[in-house]
Amino acid sequence: MTWRERLLGTNERYKQASLNPGEAVQGTWVGARSAWGGLPFTGGQIALSNDRVIFNPINTDGAQKILAAGARVAGVPAVGLGLRALRQTGALDPTSVPRGGVTSVQPGRDAGILHPPTVVIDSDSGRQELGIVHNAAAPNWSKRNVEARDAFLRALQGRSG
Repeated sequence: MTWRERLLGTNERYKQASLNPGEAVQGTWVGARSAWGGLPFTGGQIALSNDRVIFNPINTDGAQKILAAGARVAGVPAVGLGLRALRQTGALDPTSVPRGGVTSVQPGRDAGILHPPTVVIDSDSGRQELGIVHNAAAPNWSKRNVEARDAFLRALQGRSG
């Protein structure tokens, strides 16, 4: 076990959703779940399978442990309550939308300083806006992010190119 695994508890970059029997991932993109008018909320990986659109958030378990330990040492009260509340929101858990329940998919916001280009997915379970980036280091306004977003749209809509 490496020092990183001992300290952070895992070597996984994303909290991966379990795949169902017969389900296969067809492609992955770097992105974020959006909230508050398209601002990125939770970064992670967007996976497109033959059954679902899956959002796998960045694994922050190790960072939470380190911050909590530091906050306790510094005397910050109720650290455990705050972390428990954060976990109960589900914001840091994988989510998915069944492809069969998707009613529409369309480009959302254009790339901007505060947000990457987005995709809006309407489904039986509601509306979800996902930001798509070329890679985690790409600035929001990069044209390569628009290309990545458009590639995701084509894949979800079943078109090649």
